[in-house]
Amino acid sequence: MKIDDFIFDVTNQKVSWSYNGQAIVIRHEEMIFASVSNEKDFLYIECGKDFIYDIRYIYNPEGQLEFCINKKEGIVQWKSQDGMTELTQQGIDDAKLYPSSNIVVAISFDENIQRLTVYDLRGSVISEKILGDDLNFMYLSELKGLPSVVCTNNFPDQYGRNSWHFLVTPHTGELTKAGVAY
Repeated sequence: MKIDDFIFDVTNQKVSWSYNGQAIVIRHEEMIFASVSNEKDFLYIECGKDFIYDIRYIYNPEGQLEFCINKKEGIVQWKSQDGMTELTQQGIDDAKLYPSSNIVVAISFDENIQRLTVYDLRGSVISEKILGDDLNFMYLSELKGLPSVVCTNNFPDQYGRNSWHFLVTPHTGELTKAGVAY
């Protein structure tokens, strides 16, 4: 079964949908965005002010929380085999769960230091990469089904492009330039 009848009601700060014949409603303050994944198997909700998210929630079709990043509080939570796992990381700017790789990747900024941290699903650090001055983290993504981080650099190519996907090697934190990010 998949999510059906999705409604984002920004006025009343709620999203609703039906799944397996059951009506589900989720409410959060300061909702600015909500959507359903292309496969209709996850629901994304972002909350914040001035269309900049501070909190991102990901729910499964049954309305259960699967993942949450709260940038204000520096908290990341995700559902794992052991229940909900939570970690605290100050200066967090983005985090993403990569279930097929069994990892969570987080980007944080601390006193002009850009850090990419890879966690296992129990919340233990696998690897950490501090970025030099030549690149700037933008956001986490996927490229060809693999974890990636989009970075910009100060040296555009001959076509003026300076946003690139870098694949993340989970056990080392190493980044490998893999393609242009649009």
